[in-house]
Amino acid sequence: MIEARGRHPLLRLRLLADRNRTGANLAMLGTGAALFGMFFFLTLFLPVVWGYSVMKAGLAYLPMTAAIGVTSGAVAAVIMLVALIITVATIRIRRADLARVNPI
Repeated sequence: MIEARGRHPLLRLRLLADRNRTGANLAMLGTGAALFGMFFFLTLFLPVVWGYSVMKAGLAYLPMTAAIGVTSGAVAAVIMLVALIITVATIRIRRADLARVNPI
C-alpha cells in the first residue's frame, strides 16, 4: 500500500494488472524459492545427517549444478527452435492465405 501512495514507487502497481507478467513473475519467484530452499536444506542435511565433511558436501553439489546448467541451455535451445518453427509456419500460412485470396 505504501507503493500506491508514494511519489516514486519502486514498483508501479499497474504492472501487476497484466496477468501474463504477474504469472511469469510468480513462477520465477516460486522457482527461485524452491532452488534456494533445496540448496539451504541440502547444506544442512549432507553434513548433519550423512556426516559429509564441508569439502565433500561442496563437491556433492557439482553434479547437480552442472545438470542445472546443461538443462537450462538445452531448454533455451528448444524454446528457440519451437519459436522458429511457429514463426515459419505462421509465415507459410499467411502466404498461402494471400495466394488463395489474390492469385497471380
